[in-house]
Amino acid sequence: MLKDIKILLWFCVVHVLYIKASPSCQKYLCTPEVERLRDYINIRTTKDRNLSPAVDYLKRLGAAQGVEVTVFENKPNKPLVIFKWPGQDPTLSSIALLSYIDVNFACYEDGWTYPPFSGQINDNCEIEGRGTQSQKSLSLQHYEALSRLTNNNKTLLRTVYMILTSDQTTPRDDVEVFFKSKTFEDMNVGFGLGVGGPSPQREIYLYNKFNTKYVIRVDCYGQSTSSAFLANINSTALGVCENFYNYYNEYRNEQYRLSLRSNDFGDYTVINFVGGKNLVEYNVVPAHVTVYYSAYLAFDISFDDFVKMVRGWASAAGGNITISSVVKEKGIYYTKTDNSNPYYVALQEAFDELDISFRVRASATTSDTTYLVNAGVPAFGLFPVLNTPLLVNSVNERLPLRSYLEGIRIMEAAISRLANLAGDKTGNDPRKYLLVSQSHK
Repeated sequence: MLKDIKILLWFCVVHVLYIKASPSCQKYLCTPEVERLRDYINIRTTKDRNLSPAVDYLKRLGAAQGVEVTVFENKPNKPLVIFKWPGQDPTLSSIALLSYIDVNFACYEDGWTYPPFSGQINDNCEIEGRGTQSQKSLSLQHYEALSRLTNNNKTLLRTVYMILTSDQTTPRDDVEVFFKSKTFEDMNVGFGLGVGGPSPQREIYLYNKFNTKYVIRVDCYGQSTSSAFLANINSTALGVCENFYNYYNEYRNEQYRLSLRSNDFGDYTVINFVGGKNLVEYNVVPAHVTVYYSAYLAFDISFDDFVKMVRGWASAAGGNITISSVVKEKGIYYTKTDNSNPYYVALQEAFDELDISFRVRASATTSDTTYLVNAGVPAFGLFPVLNTPLLVNSVNERLPLRSYLEGIRIMEAAISRLANLAGDKTGNDPRKYLLVSQSHK
């Protein structure tokens, strides 16, 4: 133990001298919470990497707290890591805390101020790196909050599980399998907290609805000819795709105008052109062009109605177009936010205790929480980071250390309230705290 403390002190001295942070940041540099986050950011967990180093790191964190850590792996290199923090009454339903292990690629690494997997502390007392906002920081906020409760001998009536998945950047078929597994059934989860987004002001965002995600593949066919000739553009595959694009763009502009009048992601559909794919031969105008669009549906439009509209664009565009689904993730249910839901009331009490306002919002996208709710477990998205601009997956993604550390305190209060709800307040059927999403009707 003494040896470990000496190593940490030596590392901190070297680190402080190396980064030459401003004097106002020195108080953060050697805190164990910050060092653990830096260590985790240092582990590159993009989908092309072996995730074993991250799993080993998480196991070491569990061992440091004497917590049982297990790994559920449906496919090679797609681990799902589970921490179990036992409660005093194992007959009560448990609380699940969801987050991700994997992160997106750090594109244009040479455009970052610091290497994107360095966990460098800048002069503004922010930790920089991929995963600082999405979502390694949330995983460690869960861990640090539970560690503080344990170390301070605070009671947990219910068992709390941390569930870290590795499907943020890939299709979520593995987490869907997990939520249908005997392993998950035996966990007896009654409520969950999942990922969310930071708030730019001193207000917590609580996400209770999750948009339906639909990735569309559009295949356009037309006349193939030499690139030395000027064919009628509407007879070519590119011309047909352009006509389709114009209908899409008209609809997108309409939704963009709606977004300017709303603060809720559920009030408008987000749709974007995300790229194309075709064989390029410079002397040939292609007969076949494939393009992709990604959409997150507003809550007032059903999936079937949206698909009907898209097929209408294809028909109006003329030519030969086929529409197919690449990804379809539907939010079937959403969680109640009124006094009939004791989990919502517990969170409300935690935020009131901290004197922090909160707002219920719709999530911009689907997540593992969507699948948890679809499995019949009420849940909210919560990333307790305030006064922080949204930089998820951006170049120079970063997180103010002050906001990160305050978030641990917020999560500690939230978990304490949730894990100590009496059994007679929640009942045995968590589905009664769910409502059917309009987009699923």
